[in-house]
This record gives sequence, structure tokens and C-alpha cells, in this order.
Amino acid sequence: NSKGDMLFVRAGGIQDEMQMYQYMAENDVLFSLSFGPILVDNGVLQHCDSYPIGEMDREYSRAGLGMLDDLHYLYMTVNHCNGQNPRCNVNAFAELMYSKGCYKAYNLDGGQTSEIVFHNVPINYIDFNAERTVTDIIYFATALPESEVN
Repeated sequence: NSKGDMLFVRAGGIQDEMQMYQYMAENDVLFSLSFGPILVDNGVLQHCDSYPIGEMDREYSRAGLGMLDDLHYLYMTVNHCNGQNPRCNVNAFAELMYSKGCYKAYNLDGGQTSEIVFHNVPINYIDFNAERTVTDIIYFATALPESEVN
């Protein structure tokens, strides 16, 4: 929302377009994501037995966005590297996000879209050594001059 807070609405929580617009207005929603599942909600680790999108029990590269504190976020990926296999299922990924101190966390896509880029350079291994073309990104920036960023 406009204050930088992560808000969650579970599947089925909004029934129609009118409820969606009402929720957005009441909560000052600026943008939204739709994938999931929710990994950590208000400091409580969430367990997922099934989800309509993705393969929850299989070990894949994963990507997630977590909130550590007001305006403090953690974007994390779990990827394999050079034949190693640190991939995980969704519940193991939730435990990792929780162990890093996230009091809210949300699963995003995985595999070839689980990429972190810093100063135009990918900093993690991309599955199959080939990025998947995507149209959406999560971009973090600061309005502070570079000399004041630490």
C-alpha cells in the first residue's frame, strides 16, 4: 500500500470486482501481485498442502518477497549452482523466509524467473543458464543520493 506495507488477501477472500475496488480504496493499494502462496503471515509460519498454481511438493528454484520491518524487505531466491541442489519445496522455502526474520512473506515464481539483478548484473544462478522472458519485475530503488546510501 502507500505506506509500504504488504497486505494479503487469500484466494476467495474477494468475491467480485466491486469488492476488489472497495478493498483497494480502503487499504490505499498501489499495486498487487498474484501468485502465492503466503509463506509467513503476521509472524506465523504458514504451511501449504496444496495450491492451484505450481508444484508445492517438488524441489525447484524458488523466489519470494518478505517483509522484515516497516519499509525493510527481503527478496530471496533459492537456486542450484554447478550441479549442487539447494532447491526446495514451498514449505521448506517458507521456513527459510521465516528463519531470516520475515514477519510477512509471499512466494513468487521460480525456476528461470528467480533472478536477482544488482547494478544490471545477475547475482544468482539462473536455471538451465537461460532467463525466461518476463514482463513484470519488482524494482527497489532509493530517492537518497548514492553518497548517503549505506
